[in-house]
Amino acid sequence: MYARDRKKKLRIAIDFLISSMDPKGGSRAFYSRLYHPLKGWSNMYPETTGYIIPTFINIGKTFKRQDTIDKALLMADWLLSIQNKDGSFISGLYNKRANKKSIFNSAQIIIGLVNAYKFTKEEKYLNAAINCGQWIVGSQNKQNGMWDKYNYVDNFTPSYFTRVAWPLLMIWEITKDEKLKSGATLTLDAIYKKKLENGFIKDSGFQPNSIIFTHTIAYTIRGFYESAQILNDKKYEDIAVNLSEKFLKKYELNSFMSGAFTESFKGINSFECLTGHAQLAIMWLKIHKKFDDLRYLNASLKILDRVSLLIPSYTFIKRKGGVPGSYPFWGKYMIFRQPNWATKFFIDAILLENESLKSLKKSLSV
Repeated sequence: MYARDRKKKLRIAIDFLISSMDPKGGSRAFYSRLYHPLKGWSNMYPETTGYIIPTFINIGKTFKRQDTIDKALLMADWLLSIQNKDGSFISGLYNKRANKKSIFNSAQIIIGLVNAYKFTKEEKYLNAAINCGQWIVGSQNKQNGMWDKYNYVDNFTPSYFTRVAWPLLMIWEITKDEKLKSGATLTLDAIYKKKLENGFIKDSGFQPNSIIFTHTIAYTIRGFYESAQILNDKKYEDIAVNLSEKFLKKYELNSFMSGAFTESFKGINSFECLTGHAQLAIMWLKIHKKFDDLRYLNASLKILDRVSLLIPSYTFIKRKGGVPGSYPFWGKYMIFRQPNWATKFFIDAILLENESLKSLKKSLSV
């Protein structure tokens, strides 16, 4: 039953993500009958279109599906067509009049462009990523490693900008441009210093002094972890693993993951952030893969059971296969919406889960 259910939920989740695509090439941000009663879909979202690219490439390679490969490259080409001359990308949903630039969104798009380059070896994707990375570093405050503008909130650089450092290092890994590495490590070190005595990383939410969704907590953790793998840096890896373990223990003790937390680790228990569930599962699976600690595999299996259970197979209000932002549907994160990134992270987690289970089965049969 487990295998059949996972296969079904993975299949309909992939279909949902494919259905999010606009013919022009961008992935639409979310599905919601409340916000868009007629068609359900919002406008295209350049940020998440960027990091959906490696998901589609991975699906294509895993299941030998040329259609998702083609869609990944269509998305990459669409992003090239809307890139600003200075290398930046816009903030928020796409429309022809949008002109507000975003450090974070631009960095997430780099993830897709680098993956498109690695898959195709076409220089146009790498060149676009380099131009974007240079704009990001050029906009950085070299005194504190943060950004004074192009943020969601003026004069506030949240700690999940570890996920800005990671894409910069992805480019550095290819080009060895030391300015990109220097900019990335400057940011990582600045955010590392925000670690509180209890292990929480200050300013990990969307706004200062607000509750912090597990979505952005997982963003922060993963930025440190992926950067550590590129740099082979134990300090960055340890902060990511230690914080992941704290949330693992909370989940195992309570059999529940709060949708948000305060910086004192107090859970906001009125809802679950299913997006964050999937992202934490990804981190736990990555840690299990590296350290062979079965606690992380066990927790990821259980939290993905929870997400799978809440993916609709059919309902008028929700679209089949799309992971809701929150449970209940009116929870605080992405209320009444099925964001494309929630489904993207679920797919990524299931593909990692499959790898872990195959590896475990192989080791037990030796």
